[in-house]
Amino acid sequence: MQDTEFMNPCGISGRTALCQLILIACLSACLGSSCSSNDRLPADAEIRPAAAEPHAGLLPAVPQDRSQPWEDVQRSQSVIRPGSEMLPGREWFLGSPAGVSENGEAARLASVAGLSTHVLYRLPLEAQPGVLGLDVNLLDDGNGQPSRYFAAIADYGSGRWHWHGPFSEAHVRIPTALAVRKGADYRSGLGNTFVAVLVSGGASVDVVALGTALNDNADLTAPERPLGLQGSPVQGAVELDWTAGTEADLAGYLVHYSRQSFINPDSAGVHAWPSLQGSPGLLLPLAGKSYIRLTALDYSGNRSLPGELLEVQPLPGAAGTVLLGVDNPSGGIGAPLQLTATGGVLFDWDTDGDGVFETVADESGTAQAYTDRLGIIRPAVRAYDSTNEAVAQGSVSLLISGNSRPVAVAQAAPASGVAPLAVDFSGTESMDFDGQIVGGGWDFDGNGTYDVWDDTDIVHVTAAQFSYTLPGTYNAKLRVVDDAGSWDVDTLAITVAEPDPGPDNQVPIASLSAEPPVGEKGVTVFFDASGSSDPDGNISTYEWDLDGNGLFSEPGPEEDNTGQASLSQTYPESGLYPVAVRVTDNNSASASAAVEAAVRGWAEVRITQGAPEQFIDPSLAVVAGRPVIAYRANSIPADLRYAWSSSPS
Repeated sequence: MQDTEFMNPCGISGRTALCQLILIACLSACLGSSCSSNDRLPADAEIRPAAAEPHAGLLPAVPQDRSQPWEDVQRSQSVIRPGSEMLPGREWFLGSPAGVSENGEAARLASVAGLSTHVLYRLPLEAQPGVLGLDVNLLDDGNGQPSRYFAAIADYGSGRWHWHGPFSEAHVRIPTALAVRKGADYRSGLGNTFVAVLVSGGASVDVVALGTALNDNADLTAPERPLGLQGSPVQGAVELDWTAGTEADLAGYLVHYSRQSFINPDSAGVHAWPSLQGSPGLLLPLAGKSYIRLTALDYSGNRSLPGELLEVQPLPGAAGTVLLGVDNPSGGIGAPLQLTATGGVLFDWDTDGDGVFETVADESGTAQAYTDRLGIIRPAVRAYDSTNEAVAQGSVSLLISGNSRPVAVAQAAPASGVAPLAVDFSGTESMDFDGQIVGGGWDFDGNGTYDVWDDTDIVHVTAAQFSYTLPGTYNAKLRVVDDAGSWDVDTLAITVAEPDPGPDNQVPIASLSAEPPVGEKGVTVFFDASGSSDPDGNISTYEWDLDGNGLFSEPGPEEDNTGQASLSQTYPESGLYPVAVRVTDNNSASASAAVEAAVRGWAEVRITQGAPEQFIDPSLAVVAGRPVIAYRANSIPADLRYAWSSSPS
């Protein structure tokens, strides 16, 4: 089976995508999973997410999804299509303020020491995802080694992120159907799945594409057990290959391994490689004599019986490493894209990603990638040292399209001034080299949701107006769409300064409270700004921002909130909900205040003993309104460890 099976290789249509980890006080998230830093996870890693502790607070909370203008079902069904979904890496929804850039059709993530960088994607799906696929090209980590990355999926059932990784493979499949069977809900109320990709500590990657295949709850038929498993020992690793399955819904293979012979892949001491293998082969690093079995998994989470047991013994020495790069991760049909490999003396090349190394014993370390078909192409290389015993494998992903994107050029006048600031926007300098721009619109406040939009007219592209009433810096975005469905975004900063109230007028004092400040799902919170005052006059206007986007006077769900000194909001889901009020006095001077309502996601917390060989004496408490888990390491000395949630939710 090709590794492209569930990635849609058709043309690239316009998409957007999203998602900050909140550490939930549940011991099973960490103590029930492997918290080590290597790539080896427990045998049921396809059910449980990876340990979250290294990334608490690095992503925004699981988002409240809002419809984009082009997703209006009354006008267009283009965003929703059956079967697989594929999203180019460049089409991220939101990203880190720094370290994220475009590289052809890919998103380039470049972190620095001590900091992380992420992009967030939003994938519209008709059903729960059964498998998530990532095509991520591994760049130099600063030490001549391939970088590693993490992935996270937003679970609306628990209100938290499910983390996976770290991954050191360019093509990763993450099974999600088993988690869905256990209650995970990876779709927002609008039917979108949110995925994050994160690097840290100097790592850099190109996110080329994301793909999904849908879960089918009615499918209860497991795949056939894998056959033909063989292993060739090399230094510090074993090259595995087996016979490919023929099921149309085969998601991939789980590779289980242990230092002891085993029958059940879920037994204690049996590990699983952290991602599904989409094609029948893997270079598996091993420290000594080991035993290996395979199981096959389909899109709906049905797992086969284990295959035959293979006993292997790697050759002495360290496993090799190879760094494979390409001068551009995307291009058109026939584009001359050069592959470059380092880390070996001789190289075998599979330039079209079909699993066959058509060039062997190459000494140059360079090759031309095959680019004569549309979609995802995954060239690979096998590198050897001078003894042919240290072997390493690497691959990259290329996104080949038949249409070039348009180029969005955003302009604004004025781009700075005092609030309230009226700005005229123009995108008339935007262009398309192989067609024409047919539509587009603007996201004035830069929150990812577009405020004005037209699919079939450039009326908003050529001219748009917006008035900024709150001081701050806004990253306004212009998005344009061409006649082939491709799109581009340009961003410009709008800087709004505080108004000068004048020498004879004092600024009012804004006051805002929330009661209760913390509650459970379904809580109704009463927001009161009646304590606001004006030293030399009176408050004439109360304006509200109920979603934290910086825009006031927005109507609430049932009524216009302008002029009210108090109001209430009901929150059915867990999360942190920022609310702000702006008060204006009788001489037009303004001040604002903000609070944050915290909605907890749990009704009951259960604590269970973790893996006894790692953790003992777990406990939980609430400190300053936020949950804390504490435990002792099962070691000498038995160090006391704890993790404090980043928020009350």
